[in-house]
Amino acid sequence: MKIIASPSKNPYFNIAAEEYMFKNTQENILFLYINKPCIIFGKHQNPMAEINPEAVEKNNIKLIRRLSGGGTVYHDEGNINFCFIQNVPEGNLVDFKRYTLPFIELLENMGIKAELGIKNDLKIDGKKISGNAEHIWKKKVLHHGTLLFDSNLEMLHAVLSENDNNYESKAVKSNRSETTNIINYLPEKININSFKQRIIDFFLEKFDNSQILSFSKNDISEINTLVEQKYSTWEWTFGYSPKYCFKSKIKHQNIIYDILLNVEKGEVINIDFPNHKPSIPATKEIKNSFLGKKHNEVHAKLSIN
Repeated sequence: MKIIASPSKNPYFNIAAEEYMFKNTQENILFLYINKPCIIFGKHQNPMAEINPEAVEKNNIKLIRRLSGGGTVYHDEGNINFCFIQNVPEGNLVDFKRYTLPFIELLENMGIKAELGIKNDLKIDGKKISGNAEHIWKKKVLHHGTLLFDSNLEMLHAVLSENDNNYESKAVKSNRSETTNIINYLPEKININSFKQRIIDFFLEKFDNSQILSFSKNDISEINTLVEQKYSTWEWTFGYSPKYCFKSKIKHQNIIYDILLNVEKGEVINIDFPNHKPSIPATKEIKNSFLGKKHNEVHAKLSIN
């Protein structure tokens, strides 16, 4: 197995690097990286239903859609992320235990009892420390997960939405869980860089012929191209969302209107007013203001307390 530790904390770069290696390498790889604060959501999710837009904007949290399905997770510099890229010529391609049990063993070696949850997450004392997801392509598996080491859990809960009742769609919804940090259970306190090194040493010893590699200049160039053309674009981040309905209220000329938006490919394609006649001049004015606009850009104007 080849082990690569990312040279960057740019979340766009690291998520793009996963896809680049998945589709352009033939070797088995373990990729480790730490991101600056960001929210990573599943390929088939609607980010607007998963986040608290006001908190995200206030704290300048980046949003990135990943290649795999599953739910939304928060990353920051107290969180280590791992990604296995594996060739699986035979057998069951989807096998979460293959990639999570080694981390249970690693934590046990460090004096921590962790266990695999029913939703393929890792837990300590019933609290989540790791969410996992997989993507299959041909006979290759991309399995990635988080490890909450010393993350800002207050920020995690602030920026992730607890209530998506205003959304109706077929988008995958996240399951919220109580979380904790690994550092709280360590007999001997270490920093996150030391923990990352423990991970590297563990896998170097566990798998024969393992070695540490780095990205080449060409790798970095190709990954940055993928960032520019896909992962940092509005079309991938928001426009890829399944179509959905969003219900809210809006105050216009001192009157509060119930409002229902139909959103497709991230843009408002229709607006209804359930309790008001569409012929009212104000409803026409509201429609003209928001039809064809990007929902994430007008969301604040379509909500009132």
